[in-house]
Amino acid sequence: MDKQNKVDTLKKSRSNSIKENIYANLAVGFGDYYISPCAIALKTTPFWLGILNSMPTIGGSLVQLLGNYFIKKSSRKKIVIIAIAFQTFLFFLISLLSYLIFINLNFSFHYLIILFTLYVIAGSVAAPAFISWLGDLVDTKQLADYFGLRNSIGVAFNIIAVIFGGLILDFFKLNNESNVFFGFALIFLLASIFHLIRIKIMKNIYEPSFQPQEESYFSFYQFIKRLPRGIFGKLVIISALIIFASNISGPYYNLYIFRDLKFSYSQFLILQVSATIGSFLAFFFWAKLSNHLGHLKVLKINTFFIFLPAILWYFTIYMDSVMAFIFLIPVQFLGGIFWAGFGLASGNFFYTIVSRQKRNLCFAYSNIIYALAIVLGSIIGSYLIEIWEDAKINSIMLVSLFSSFLRFIFALLLIILLKEPASIKKITISDEIQQIKRFIVMETKIFINEIFSLPLLIKKIIRKVKS
Repeated sequence: MDKQNKVDTLKKSRSNSIKENIYANLAVGFGDYYISPCAIALKTTPFWLGILNSMPTIGGSLVQLLGNYFIKKSSRKKIVIIAIAFQTFLFFLISLLSYLIFINLNFSFHYLIILFTLYVIAGSVAAPAFISWLGDLVDTKQLADYFGLRNSIGVAFNIIAVIFGGLILDFFKLNNESNVFFGFALIFLLASIFHLIRIKIMKNIYEPSFQPQEESYFSFYQFIKRLPRGIFGKLVIISALIIFASNISGPYYNLYIFRDLKFSYSQFLILQVSATIGSFLAFFFWAKLSNHLGHLKVLKINTFFIFLPAILWYFTIYMDSVMAFIFLIPVQFLGGIFWAGFGLASGNFFYTIVSRQKRNLCFAYSNIIYALAIVLGSIIGSYLIEIWEDAKINSIMLVSLFSSFLRFIFALLLIILLKEPASIKKITISDEIQQIKRFIVMETKIFINEIFSLPLLIKKIIRKVKS
């Protein structure tokens, strides 16, 4: 393949990757988002909600080691396509399970845990291959802009899926509460179909040649030993602590809004969409700011504010259901902004500081640590909810307050301990402040202009996807 053909092929593949991400977000919006509400509709306890949050995560992280083994034996593209095909089948089974519950066949909640765990495992097996493959399609200088665009477009379609998913569930719940399981069956079937479409698009994405090098291999034990030494290791440790703190409360907000605040599925979807819109609007902003200040500085900014949504949730205990709903819309919006920045900046920083040959192993090993943090956080959260059940204040909101405190402490650790690599040019604090001021003024003007042309922008995106 000559140089020009390769440039054109990579450009087309990046475009197809954006299309694939659209259908992935549609599948997540109709599928993954509504697994927890489905479990709550089955009257699941906080303990089993914690298991639903943690078991797929720990299982998925462990099999990523298997994914690294597969990379040595097969093409990355083949691994990803087979995994998505399996996910398609599993969401079809989850849809079928929901339908059987609808027709009054008595199925245990444990079947939902098993099927969703297998679904997450299938995606996790392919994750190292997909991360390695995707990274080879994008030049390092284009990381922030490309992933900002890719994530924003995907999030826009995720919003559409979440909205329609909630409307479908409320429609079927109107006449009879048990009819909601027919709604779950329908939206889970749509998730299965969108995963199937992803496979067709994946086949048209070019896979650059990749030969794993044995000298790039290192064991999980070696990875753990090196963690405290370098900047990547410190990033993994502190990120794991933040994930741990967040999952003390994160899995139980849905239980709180359905059980305690008595929200409808339409209210649930509005809160989800509010967070997603925050992410959508923030991706472009954080991507551009990363180009000005660097990925680490943007990571520090967002990490510092991650504690804020959790502490704001706590104040809903002093509100009635209607006021709490109105209050939580901007809270979710803020959460979407900061978590989008955290995810985008940490992902781009990962690509910057980890060499191409070691990305798949570093990704898999770090995800094992993150999974353990999620499991530990979920278990502690469910335990605290149970033992604080008799407290005068809502136990889930007490856990949220505790989670907020820990997030703040761990965010300070990240800000203090993580330093830019020596290879990255340093700038003074005063220069940073001046850059941020100029950037905010410039982007505010652009945002005001773009917000009025948002319908036209959406039309352009849809037209581009169709072409």
